[in-house]
Amino acid sequence: IQEEASINDAINLTAGVRFDRSTNNGDPEKFYVYPKAGVSFNLTRMGIMSDGFFDNLKLRAAYGQSANFPVFGSKFTTFVASNIGGLQGYLVNVQGGDPEIEPERQTEFEAGVDFSVLEGKLNFEISYYNKKIFDFLLLATVPPSSGFSTKFVNAGDLRNHGMEFGMNARPVAAKNFKWSTSLNFWFNRSEVTRLTIPPVILGSFGTSLGSFQIEQ
Repeated sequence: IQEEASINDAINLTAGVRFDRSTNNGDPEKFYVYPKAGVSFNLTRMGIMSDGFFDNLKLRAAYGQSANFPVFGSKFTTFVASNIGGLQGYLVNVQGGDPEIEPERQTEFEAGVDFSVLEGKLNFEISYYNKKIFDFLLLATVPPSSGFSTKFVNAGDLRNHGMEFGMNARPVAAKNFKWSTSLNFWFNRSEVTRLTIPPVILGSFGTSLGSFQIEQ
């Protein structure tokens, strides 16, 4: 469900809500609710700064939630084909299932400003974002005494926040020659704020090259 409204092409409002369920979740009948909302004010089109330094000046903010479902089969412990004494059979997989697995919930707040000067020859975009992920999904190593080696779990919470800067310049816009250049810069800070499992080392090249440790 989503509604959008525009007032004088200067104020834009958006509000919505999404209901999701999936057979990949531990409870396939449960609906998860994800709201979102956004607003922007174009100060030049509103007449507040129409005769100033800025050709165009817009303030914006948005908040929203979404989900990342568990991968297929996360809640089941599967069998693998095996040949035992010349007879075809099955063995229990070394990856266990979690019948209570849930989707990871992502919430994000973003605010920014867009403006242009010099008759549109210089355009800038500046954004700040704060994204939180709750019950993030992780293929974790479990104690061998459990009978398995790994299983997908809701391992904890994670936070990403940072800023993005963008500039587009059009110093020359003649009839037969146009010059345009763009510059982008961003930085992100990531932090595990809650961890329900022991610290784990992950990576595609063992524990010496290309690996990283997840730890609160």
